[in-house]
Amino acid sequence: MIFYRILFLIFLDFSLIQSDPINLSLKIRCPFNRNWCAKLKVYEEDNTWFSHDYLKNQAFCTKDPFKEFHYPPMNLGGDLSPSYEFNVIFYHNCTSDGQFARYSPRQSLGWVPVDGEQNVPLDVEIGDKGAYGECLFGILV
Repeated sequence: MIFYRILFLIFLDFSLIQSDPINLSLKIRCPFNRNWCAKLKVYEEDNTWFSHDYLKNQAFCTKDPFKEFHYPPMNLGGDLSPSYEFNVIFYHNCTSDGQFARYSPRQSLGWVPVDGEQNVPLDVEIGDKGAYGECLFGILV
């Protein structure tokens, strides 16, 4: 029985891969020439929605066609997989009619291995993307 406990501990030790710093940047583009606003949440994707690692919350308004964020280095503490997958949830009015929409890209915006220091540039255009409706950020932000 002690053999199985030791084997289990060895498995846990090898399965949780430790990480190095992640340098994350985000560029959001809006093709419409007007004032636009957004709330967003940057996260590292996991297998289930409730287990995502939420990293940053932002809210802003701008007249510029894009907004950039450069975050300080983060150490995410490892993952059960050998890579990190990053994505963003948006609530924005970068729409042709100025109405607010919820948007999250279906595919990860960035993917990097856990090993080594990594630079993760996320770049997304949000113009006219998403579903109209209420902001669900009451549970997210």
